[in-house]
Amino acid sequence: MQKLLPIKFLCVIVFLINTVNAQDSIENDMAHLLEISNDITDLSNNGSVSINFNNASPLTATDLSDVRPGEKVVYSKALKFQNKYYDLVLTILRIKGAYTVDCNNELRVSTFDSSKDNYVTYSFDLVEIGTATPANPAGKRAVLYDVVLESRDIDTRSYRDFTEVSGFNPYTVTSKVTANLSETTNLERAGFVNGPDPSGFILYRLSPALVSPETDWKGEPHDGGDHGDNSDFCLYMEFDQFSHVDLLYGATGTDAHTWVRLTNFGMSTKSGFNKNLVVEAVENPNNIGYNPDTNVNTVTTANNN
Repeated sequence: MQKLLPIKFLCVIVFLINTVNAQDSIENDMAHLLEISNDITDLSNNGSVSINFNNASPLTATDLSDVRPGEKVVYSKALKFQNKYYDLVLTILRIKGAYTVDCNNELRVSTFDSSKDNYVTYSFDLVEIGTATPANPAGKRAVLYDVVLESRDIDTRSYRDFTEVSGFNPYTVTSKVTANLSETTNLERAGFVNGPDPSGFILYRLSPALVSPETDWKGEPHDGGDHGDNSDFCLYMEFDQFSHVDLLYGATGTDAHTWVRLTNFGMSTKSGFNKNLVVEAVENPNNIGYNPDTNVNTVTTANNN
């Protein structure tokens, strides 16, 4: 049963997963996203800011333009809260399909074959600034409390039969996670249509039932304009502690080529986050999940298929 998400007096960080449609305006869209990524502001003083992905450095990766499963990249000074910077470590876990993953600025996929349910799984680790190095790629973990991770712009491309798929593995979070959608969401809790979903992940996609026929995504709406500004295409994940999470990004449908898809992240204070949300019944009990104080995450594995 859905219920209204209670409003709390707390400060949150919102990571925006924003995908960009790759049509004739790909270069303009990418330029827009790179411009957004340059806007790094103190989270404690502003309602909405962006994460800085411009300072990417390889930790174990050999090529930032083609990061492979098991390889790590660090984004220095990615987050700023109360005048303190944090770094973000991205690890590619699995690549299902034949495409490249570029991590120079955000996570950018050359194309998905939605008919084969292509996806990439990856993780985020929040670490103290400067502690993640090639000699110590794990870094020193950092924790932010009562935060929201936002996966934005989950949609399709005009007159194409595919939907993006976004989700998380609740058994890999630091403590507890609750999923939320907008009251007028265009999304549904569902995954891939051509085969089984990867184990452990909670997945969301654009609903095919918004526009007739209800069996494809050719006529469904998409998040046009400034990509990621429409909450009806967003998945909100509320964490009581944020330090680590495994995520999934992919596509399903019938189209063999989705063209370039890329992610974008940002953050917001709770006071500036005034959207009406409803709670999905997806939670991870506190007694299971990822404990960064003990050892490596046994749930997180790197593989390629």
